[in-house]
Amino acid sequence: MPKKAKVKYDGIYERPDANGYWGSWTAADGRRVRRRFHVSTLEQARTALAAEKLKVEEQIKFGKPLPTEETFTAFATDFLKHQERRIASQVTRGKISATEYERQRGIVEGHLTRYFGQMRLASIRRKDVKTYIDSRTGEVSDGTIIKECNVLKRMLNLAVELEKIAANPAHRAPLPQAPEGRNRYLTADELGNVLKACPEWLRPIAGLAVALGTRRGELLAVRWEDIDDKAGTVLLRHTKNGKKRPAFINDLAAQVLASMRAGTRKKHRGLVPRRDARAGHSRLRARMRQSGHRRLLVPRSAAHLCIAPAHARGRSSRSAKAVGAQRSKNDESLRAPER
Repeated sequence: MPKKAKVKYDGIYERPDANGYWGSWTAADGRRVRRRFHVSTLEQARTALAAEKLKVEEQIKFGKPLPTEETFTAFATDFLKHQERRIASQVTRGKISATEYERQRGIVEGHLTRYFGQMRLASIRRKDVKTYIDSRTGEVSDGTIIKECNVLKRMLNLAVELEKIAANPAHRAPLPQAPEGRNRYLTADELGNVLKACPEWLRPIAGLAVALGTRRGELLAVRWEDIDDKAGTVLLRHTKNGKKRPAFINDLAAQVLASMRAGTRKKHRGLVPRRDARAGHSRLRARMRQSGHRRLLVPRSAAHLCIAPAHARGRSSRSAKAVGAQRSKNDESLRAPER
């Protein structure tokens, strides 16, 4: 049986496979609407169609946006330009860090644009978002899917604000459940293995990363002026979300800092000399892999490494009894690394 041709004009028509009158018109969001009118005469059908078209006119007149003809790819370029203008060194409301911008750009160009591509922005529906989620399921983690959909929501929210679409189809999309944060700490033996794999100049960096519970980039950007011995904190200026936060100095961190002050490194402005900082990112990752602990110095949860959970509750490390045993083991490993 040949496929029935769809009506692509405004008006009343009849279908050979169903009784009654059908109306076709363009909705406020640009979609073609086809609906059966439950009336008895052609005149009544025309009246019903006129009423529907009047509703559309009122929607447009009183603020409903006209549907855009832009494709997803075209608007993605505008979105990235908009986000780039929001970059600031100090993250406040309405601003983002350069790192966050690069993350969003990677998601838009690497995944969203590849999938939605030449689809009209106004034609994207929630089912299209669900199909995207289904296509990513099994390929990446649930956390990655949530991050990608959050960027998609931001992008479509901007389209709503610019009155290019009437509503955000990504809202209430069926996202997977967010994974629980990792709560993984180095044991004394594991820390010893990491330090054995590190060259001499990299050992203080690795020890501080474990003691302070910081990310690599956060630690390598610390300056001596960011260390407050009286308060027992290290100010982290370059964090993942762009907001400054303190890291608390425990006994292990204090010993490492004391050894670094005793050496020649104090003459450098940065806690880690610029030469070492440039090499620190890649070499620290490589030594972790060599020691068999690929991810332990790349924490991605609120409880980072070693004694970080006690600090998250605002306690000084010197009074954190819950982590005292772990701290002592780590101190011993750092003082006497095997060669």
